[in-house]
Amino acid sequence: MARNVVSSRRFATVASALVCTAGLGLALVAVPAFSQAEEGADASTVQASEGQYSPAVQALFDADADKFEGTATNDNTFASGTKYAADQPEPAQSAANAGSDPQSVPYTSDQYIADNTPTVYVDEDGTQTQRVPEDIGYDTYKVNDFMPSYNLTYLNGENRGCNSCHDDLAELVSTMPDFDHQDITRCAPVQYTVQMCIDCHTWQPGYITQQYSFGDLMHQIHQVKNGEAFTSMGGNCWSCHFAYDSNTEDTLSTNDTTYVGLYDVVKHDMFGGVTAVSDQSDVDAEVVWDQDKSSWDSTWDYNWRGPGFYWDHDRYHYQEEGTPLDKDLFANWTITVGGCVGQEVTYTLSDLIENAENEHVTKAMVCTMNPMGGSFFGNYDIDAIPLSWILKQAGGYTDEAKSLQIMAADGSHEDLTRDVFSQHIDDIYIVYKINGHLINWEDGYPVWCWCSFESAGNSWKSVSDFVFADSSDPWLPNQNGWHQQSDEWTQDGNERYPSNSFYNKPQVGFLNVKEGTVIETGQPYTIEGWSHGYDWTVKGIQVSLDGGASWTEYDFDDVDPQKVVNWYYTFTPQEDTAYVVRVRTICDNGRVSEEPVELMLVSHNADQIKADADAAGAPLPAYPSYDIADDAVAEENGVTYESAAEANAAANAAHPEWDEQLENGLNEYDLDPATEPYLAENLAADGGEAATEATDEGAAADAADTAEQSAKEEK
Repeated sequence: MARNVVSSRRFATVASALVCTAGLGLALVAVPAFSQAEEGADASTVQASEGQYSPAVQALFDADADKFEGTATNDNTFASGTKYAADQPEPAQSAANAGSDPQSVPYTSDQYIADNTPTVYVDEDGTQTQRVPEDIGYDTYKVNDFMPSYNLTYLNGENRGCNSCHDDLAELVSTMPDFDHQDITRCAPVQYTVQMCIDCHTWQPGYITQQYSFGDLMHQIHQVKNGEAFTSMGGNCWSCHFAYDSNTEDTLSTNDTTYVGLYDVVKHDMFGGVTAVSDQSDVDAEVVWDQDKSSWDSTWDYNWRGPGFYWDHDRYHYQEEGTPLDKDLFANWTITVGGCVGQEVTYTLSDLIENAENEHVTKAMVCTMNPMGGSFFGNYDIDAIPLSWILKQAGGYTDEAKSLQIMAADGSHEDLTRDVFSQHIDDIYIVYKINGHLINWEDGYPVWCWCSFESAGNSWKSVSDFVFADSSDPWLPNQNGWHQQSDEWTQDGNERYPSNSFYNKPQVGFLNVKEGTVIETGQPYTIEGWSHGYDWTVKGIQVSLDGGASWTEYDFDDVDPQKVVNWYYTFTPQEDTAYVVRVRTICDNGRVSEEPVELMLVSHNADQIKADADAAGAPLPAYPSYDIADDAVAEENGVTYESAAEANAAANAAHPEWDEQLENGLNEYDLDPATEPYLAENLAADGGEAATEATDEGAAADAADTAEQSAKEEK
């Protein structure tokens, strides 16, 4: 998008600023030698005349005689003749006065403000953003009233961080010519941050080949592959990094060395000019929420195109080439339910649409490894056949069934353990329409298995078979969020077990808003966001406006865990300043997001917003408004001072079974058969079709099918 830089009140950094190799602009301010005389006092009473100094003092003066040329006179007038007030030191020059005699240019308060006010960027649609807060009067390194801006000069904040070079990280990584990356521009209107990149590129066995490799990857791309372009733009180490001293309060270092982190990760804690609000009633904060909003028309999509996912290559090719959907493929597609069931059944998709139960429901889809606040999620209106209807025709599953293999036509499959599928058969859908339209090639045309009680890893594309197997891997993962790595190693010593800590569970994120968005002082502003707990039920959100020192909780009622919660946080800025909004989700088991999302907003008065829009030739910003169906107001539930680590430690202590599950295997369970409605014997007792003993002929047929399926998997 084209962008204008407002220059009506935004001037370049002062001309005498010295840019060092560390990337920091250091302003050199000339300080005149003012008279010590009080106004109106007799100068002879406080200043000795030439020849009246003591010999020792006179010797000092003579040794540096050149430093006394141009000494101020009694009336505070420089030898050049330019007069200044006694409390106003001469500053460095502004860009407009570069090349002039510095002692001949009076430096006014207006010029100082212009030189030390951050840049406002204006998009074509009128959206205004500001990368750093205005911090005139901020106390860090303050020596006098005309010290340069800490944010602009010492932090060099407008020239650091990803967005100083790249306006849209999602678009950047999705279109890199030399590095193939998943397309993360799909669906949710999310502004990607470097923290989201870190989330995905840290510990993801099975998804990325090198763990903990993000830092090396970035250095190779910036300094090796694109080193010439990076340095030509003025890039260096401190364009991206920030250094903590080991003896500072916020240090992440464990010894006496300096810790080098990422500027974008810590910048909100480093900025001057951010107003902290502990009591959110001071800014009239409130939250409303709903779960009825269906998301964007298209679903997000991962095309792995790796070994074992043969059809992903075809799907990707068909979608990219715009290949028309195949009607015969849809009509003749078959769905089979077999394995440990009363009797194997097979139906064409045409048969199912004509004769089976068809449901229209709204369900969530959230990626297993969606980075905290990332775009791979949504609520969707789906048209589908419930698997439970077909399972009834098969007579239910038998007691020998230990896992459910959800299998695609290419033989790839994802499995559910019995403790999961036995309780969620009614929530497994064979989807053929999303948001009113037949699904696309990339969605798995003609059908997509949908399991909204778990993350998207178990929602298999181009599904053709549901096999109730008599065995399962004792470490078969039921995918619900992404575990952090534990300190315990697996028995073979090649990998560590997952822990009960999560990178992304429960989820929380912002929508339709950019970092540094300019909002209007005195007017309510609404931030749209979302929450989801995977297999945990969302209780509400906790919001902090004081850097995480305190969290105000806003509770929801009767949340459906199989839908995303859309929430809307409204507050009214009371002054021209910057606010940093941090949000985390809390679930009914006490767990909170270990990594809150955060957003800086900058509040300007209406006159300034209009002046900046006029200077850029752009319309006024159009602030979002939301028509929420239920208009459910979240209940404010007090303030907590617990960190995420403290809150989650307390939740873990209250649920020892979580640790037991990890120690004993993720699919170790002790089920009461009476709780399994689709167990064959329970179906029969309820008047459904009884599971029959397989005849010799049927057993032979089952063996032949198993052999054929094994051949598919080996292929």
